[in-house]
Amino acid sequence: MTVDGDFTANELVRIGRAGLGAEDVISPAFLLLDLTGTAAIGDDRLQVIADFFAGPGTPVAKLAVVAGRDVATAIVEAATASGMESDSFTRKVDAMDWLLGV
Repeated sequence: MTVDGDFTANELVRIGRAGLGAEDVISPAFLLLDLTGTAAIGDDRLQVIADFFAGPGTPVAKLAVVAGRDVATAIVEAATASGMESDSFTRKVDAMDWLLGV
């Protein structure tokens, strides 16, 4: 999932929920969350994003986050705390290799 520009946390959660709930998506999913093209993410939005994508109710088995250090760290820490396999990356190609076990 690639996010660009400015957005609200609720928009991201709504779209994420719809995408992960689609019929053709394997559940639980391996997800690459790319936030490198976004505007600055404040702490309040970051917490909502971390709670959703790293939360136990979200059907994600493995989460790769491509984002700035602070954003990626917050999401990965939340995912790890919930027992999800997760890691942060600076490049999409490295994230995809990790997700696929290459």
